[in-house]
Amino acid sequence: MEQGNALQKSPCDSFLWGYLKSKIAESFHNLTIETLKELIVDEIADLDINNRQKISNGVNAFKANIVKCLNKEGGHITAGQ
Repeated sequence: MEQGNALQKSPCDSFLWGYLKSKIAESFHNLTIETLKELIVDEIADLDINNRQKISNGVNAFKANIVKCLNKEGGHITAGQ
């Protein structure tokens, strides 16, 4: 991920959705919405500890960036600020 875009993406954008798509890609086009929802829930439940930690770290970093942005009253923030 480019550094300039890192602050604009949520943890779901940068990891989770790509991971889930890779897990269900083979049958993705032939699924009903309900079946797709079930597969997503099942895959999230099956995440191993390493992937759960990646998501947790990403969520924490994203929350920290939101706080930084709020502290700057919506102004621009950069990495390491």
